[in-house]
Amino acid sequence: MTVWSHTQGVFPGRRDMAFALGMPEEKIRFIHAHGAGCFGHNGADDVGMDAALLARASGRPVRVMWSRQDEMAQAPVARQCGWN
Repeated sequence: MTVWSHTQGVFPGRRDMAFALGMPEEKIRFIHAHGAGCFGHNGADDVGMDAALLARASGRPVRVMWSRQDEMAQAPVARQCGWN
């Protein structure tokens, strides 16, 4: 599986995705894409996982792109903080 993401944690992301999908880490390739950075959590890791799950379920490449509204309404940090 190849994942393009602007994540700031390519190696932890690959490890976590491998664990969640039940795949060996060496079967997952992260490619860093330029995108906004952040201090703390942003949706890069979450949207990457959404894309991986959708691609695996459909058997096809997918592109998932959250809007700012999506990220603030659906990201785990938003639910934990009661922002939605």
